[in-house]
Amino acid sequence: RHNVSFGGHTKTHRNLCLLSDNEIMDELSGSKKIIEENTGLGVREFSYPFGMFDKRVRSLVVESGYECARTTLKGINDKNTDRYSLTSIDTGSITKPGYLGMRIASILLKGGPS
Repeated sequence: RHNVSFGGHTKTHRNLCLLSDNEIMDELSGSKKIIEENTGLGVREFSYPFGMFDKRVRSLVVESGYECARTTLKGINDKNTDRYSLTSIDTGSITKPGYLGMRIASILLKGGPS
């Protein structure tokens, strides 16, 4: 394969914090199932719609079988980062891998994103 993965993001992109547990599980497992059936690949990663989550939502993401989840918070992850609260860096319109590497190095040298 080409080291490509597809992560879940719910079926209907609703704010999970506003849904019942059953509705959340339907969104999580339904999204996972659709992707797996259409790609033949396992789905391990999840991104919270709107970056919104709380302890209950996080717990249900774990329960539904995802191995990690990404927020919309900006930052650098390390070995101590909660797997279900992963952050990201803002890359803007970066299209070349070399430029992305320079952006990451710059952030790390400055002590992390501001």
